[in-house]
Amino acid sequence: MTAAATAAAAAAADYDDDDDELMMMVVVAMMMVMMVVVMIMVVVVMVVMMMMMMMMTGDDACSWFIGMMSREEINAVLNAERDSGVFLVRDSATIKGDFVLSVKYVIYSPFCSLSFLTPVS
Repeated sequence: MTAAATAAAAAAADYDDDDDELMMMVVVAMMMVMMVVVMIMVVVVMVVMMMMMMMMTGDDACSWFIGMMSREEINAVLNAERDSGVFLVRDSATIKGDFVLSVKYVIYSPFCSLSFLTPVS
């Protein structure tokens, strides 16, 4: 091999090493950008969740929980509601520490409308 060919081969080898280093730098930079994007997404999700929690801690946070109320009072409240799917939770009067879920559901038909209250202990 001549000196020129040896120098050209050495230059080509250096070029390959430089190319590999450049490629590695590009890959590392892309990974860093992806990490930053993921971190931004996590922060956005956390902010949205915090906003939702703050909205829930208003007056409507536990408007479905009544506490101590009799079955008759719950029935009167639910019967006053027009829509189906309305529910209330109250403390059980018979079993201390338990709760009662009362749900109103309405069945509409062309002939009549039926309304049910379902207490679930």
